[in-house]
Order: sequence, then structure tokens, then C-alpha cells
Amino acid sequence: MSPPNTAFWLPGQLTSHPETSRQRSAAPGPQLPTKRHNSLRGTSGVAAGRAPQATVRGLLCRQAVSRSSAQNGPVALRAWYALPLALVALLFGCRLDLLFKSAGPVQFVVVPPEVLDSAVAGSTSPLNRDVLIQPNGSDPVAWKASVAAGSSWLVMKTSAATGAGKVTLSLTPSSLAAGTYYDTILVAPDGWEDRAIKVPVQFTVRTPSFQLVFTVQPANGRAGSAISPAVQVAARDAWGRTVTSFAGDVTMSLGTNPTGATLSGTTTVAAVNGVARFADLKIDRPGIGYRLRATSGSLSVTSNSFSMGAPKASPSLSSIAPAATTVPASDGSSSATITVTVRDEDGVPIPDAPVVLGATGSDNTFAPASGATDENGIFSSSFSSTRAESKTVSATVDDVVIAPRTAVLVTPAPATTLEFSVQPSDAREDQTITPAVEVSANDRFDNTARGFDGIITIAIEHDGSVLSDATLRGDRTVRASAGVSRFDDLKIDRVGTGYTLRASASGFASVISNPFNVYP
Repeated sequence: MSPPNTAFWLPGQLTSHPETSRQRSAAPGPQLPTKRHNSLRGTSGVAAGRAPQATVRGLLCRQAVSRSSAQNGPVALRAWYALPLALVALLFGCRLDLLFKSAGPVQFVVVPPEVLDSAVAGSTSPLNRDVLIQPNGSDPVAWKASVAAGSSWLVMKTSAATGAGKVTLSLTPSSLAAGTYYDTILVAPDGWEDRAIKVPVQFTVRTPSFQLVFTVQPANGRAGSAISPAVQVAARDAWGRTVTSFAGDVTMSLGTNPTGATLSGTTTVAAVNGVARFADLKIDRPGIGYRLRATSGSLSVTSNSFSMGAPKASPSLSSIAPAATTVPASDGSSSATITVTVRDEDGVPIPDAPVVLGATGSDNTFAPASGATDENGIFSSSFSSTRAESKTVSATVDDVVIAPRTAVLVTPAPATTLEFSVQPSDAREDQTITPAVEVSANDRFDNTARGFDGIITIAIEHDGSVLSDATLRGDRTVRASAGVSRFDDLKIDRVGTGYTLRASASGFASVISNPFNVYP
């Protein structure tokens, strides 16, 4: 009776199957496990460093038994004779080796086993991708990842974990010309850096197959206000269809800038479904012939020409203020500085806004009376007047009246002359002249000098009586009040025609009244 076929479960063996004589004769001979590179193709993969040394030793023991059997007759009989030798080899050669050899690195499951991606040349938005790392076992294992060639277009945002984790990659095409670029991500457990898993990365940068088009052109508007309707730029293919997959950044700038203006608002917008919409673009200066330029990577397009008028002033947010609220009458030697600040509806100062000043009353002078605001939205002017009175000063910007208006009081200059402000009228002999005669002290602009309080004296200048012996009766010397002396009780005791009165005061030239008559 021949001994039965025997299978040896040797320490370190992962699997064992009974061998038939046909299988043994067909086998080319004993083979050692060899290192095999994982191609990392497909949707997932398993990769490892080297096979555990204990497993390798177990296989060697198995091969030793097979060789002993091959040298000793029929299969069954040789197996019986070789058994003691195999056990000895196992115990004293292989088993002891298993006890003192350390295990190899843990295996990992990598998903995906390689990274294949692409972008259009000139795109500025990075592509973020994750590679999942799962240790093939229950024990947590610390691992680290690195970029083999250190390519500038390939950046790892996460590169280490303990146990299951992920490597987050950022692929940036903005600085790359069209072509295909390669690098490798290396993932290794701590202590086994020389046995790293390799994750190939292939990044293809494509030549754009579309162009940018202004689908909503910039319209004429006011400087400082948002261009409306919102400007839109789309990516279009050769057939004029919107490329909905385009999601790159589009940047807007001034292509033609006749005034040195500044474009503000959100000037860089990521396209959504192939369209970039610019909702708040503003140009800060009025001008004719502006053009916008939209760019995305190597692509660019220029808009139609458009103009910006003066921005719309806000009546309530703009202001007008004098540096002095009271000034003496003058022809410019004394003045109030009027400051106008023009702001738009957002409270932003408006440069180059056309301002026109005005004031109530007469004999007013602005220097200058109109002009444009500076870069801070401010316009200033000097205000003076030869007419003493309260003035209301106003400012208008493109038919918009700035509120609130402001008041300036023009006071008289110092008194220089006397004047009959109420002339004597015809009267009856020895009856009071009515209305009462008044004499005022005036400045050189003919304003009553309200600050004058000197004494004014009145007398007959030309006697119209037959014998020239008329007498002026009443209070003929009166102190001025607010620049005026009022003579309430003047009478002449002789009938006559062509009478005149003379008024005088210290420091002033005398003044003669108009002629009047005295009747019986």
C-alpha cells in the first residue's frame, strides 16, 4: 500500500494545495517569489513594499521538501522517507528563522491607483483631487506622502495620516504651456520609505478650443455708478455655442482708458456654465471712448466703445458750507470761502463734477462762479458782495441742487458818506415837515452803516423866503441809531420856494437835500 499524497502546511505559507505527480512533473522547478511592480491601472489597486521575510522562508522550506522527494524514488515512498528530514529542516532551519525575522511593510489599497487629469491652457483655477489610502488590515498604520519630482504644478494639501486617509492634490495649469506633464506621488508607512507605493500623475494641458465673447456689452452710464446692465462674457466654440464646461476665471480691465480712470468692483469672476457675469463694475471718471478687455489665460476679447458721463450727485449726501457766515461788504477784499463736496448715492466723492454757484440778492461775486470738483469731490470758491444783506448761497451739479443751502450775512463796510435817506417834502408855513427827514451814514457801497452812532446836525442851506430870513425850528441835532438820524419836528416859519437843507457830521463831508417849498 502506497502512502497517500501529503500537503505540508508550513509556517509562513499563505496557502497550500495537494500536488499531484502530473503537476510536479509539469512544474519547471522551484521558483522564489519575485518583486512585481503594480501597474496601478484601473479604479483601485493593492500595492505593497516587499513580501514578509517569514513567508519567503516558509516557501523555501517547502521547496526543500520537494527537492528531497524528487531524489528518492516513487512519490509516495519518497514522501515517507523525506518527512523526518523536512521536519528537522523546518525546526532547525526555517522555524527559528521565522522567530527572528521582522515582517515587511503593511499593504495598502489605493483609490484611484493613478491620477489622470487635464485642463485648458491658461486656466487659473487649480484642480483639486483626492487619492484615498486604506491600510489592508485592522491595525492603524502611520504613513506619509511626497511628490517624487517636486513639480511646481503639483501641490499636496494633505500628505500624512494614521490609518485610513487621503492625499489631497492641487493641479495648477496657469503657468503651463499646452502639453502633457508627469510626476509621481510616493506613499510609504513610517520606517519603510524605501518601499513606497507609487501613484503616477499625468496632467494634460490642452490648447483652448473656444474663444471669449462679450454677450452683454458695456453700456453708456455715469462715472462712479455701476455699469448697467451687468457686463457678461461667455466662452463660445467655433459654432457659436456656449461651452458650458468652461469654469475658468475671467478678469476684466480697461482696454482703452482716455482719462486715466480706475475700474473698480469685482473684476475677476469665475464662469458658471461657461458665462462670467460682472454685476458691479464702475469707472470713476467721466470720459468718451472707454473699452473693456476680458482675459482668461491666453484668451482675451475687447468690448465695444462706450462713454461715462458725470456721476449723479446725491442732494442729501452732498454738502455746501461757508468758512465764514458773516463778512463785510466788499468788492473782493473781504470774502467767505464756499466749499462744495459732491457725493454720489453711495456717499462716494465724485471727481470732475461740474458745480455752478448762486446766491440770493444783488451785487454778488463768486471767484470762480463754476468749476469741477477735484479728486476728492471738492470744489471751492470765494464769495463777496457789495450789497449788505443776508444771502442764501446754493450749488447745482448737473441740475441737481445741493441741499441744504447755506446763509451768509453781508454787513456794511465802515461809514464814509452822509445821505438824505428821507428827503424833506413840501410843507406849510410853521408846520412839521412830514414824513420826518432822515439822514444816514453810508459805506462806500451805499449801504447804511448800521454801526455808526455819531451826531448829525441839520440846517437851512438855501433860504427860499422873499427876505431870506426864514428860521428852521425843531430838534436839529440828533445822534444816529443804526446809522440813521431821524428829525421828527422840523418846521420853517416863512413861505418860500426852493428851500434846501444841509446835513453834517464830524469827519464827513456835508450833504445837501433836494429842493422843497413852504406854502402859506
